[in-house]
Amino acid sequence: MAVASDVDLPWAGGSRFALRTVSASAAEFVQHVHDRVWFTAEVMREQGWRAGLLHRAASAAFKAPTHSGMPGWPSAVASAMERLALLDRSGAPEVLADLAAVDTSLLEAPDQLGADALDWISHQALLDWPAP
Repeated sequence: MAVASDVDLPWAGGSRFALRTVSASAAEFVQHVHDRVWFTAEVMREQGWRAGLLHRAASAAFKAPTHSGMPGWPSAVASAMERLALLDRSGAPEVLADLAAVDTSLLEAPDQLGADALDWISHQALLDWPAP
């Protein structure tokens, strides 16, 4: 919560957004973040971490389908796809074999790749943001 309430902290993905620019009060925004974190934690406790991850991904895809919650998302996906094309995917989930479909899924509906594919992508650090 301390990070969420830092009004000058730049957000992920090269975004210029800072909490100071929010039209609603910072207290309301921090409460909103707290509520979302609490709800996700409850889903994870009751249904497991994969259900929590898929819930967050589905929620982000529904609310912001063009950028999966981050202004730099298309650039991150492009970079990830370049790196994915170079990897040996013999042990990867089958859904990751079709690179064009993976690219489209990451851009439009990451949750549709499924937990195994998202977990594999995560372990390969394909979507890690570059240092500023």
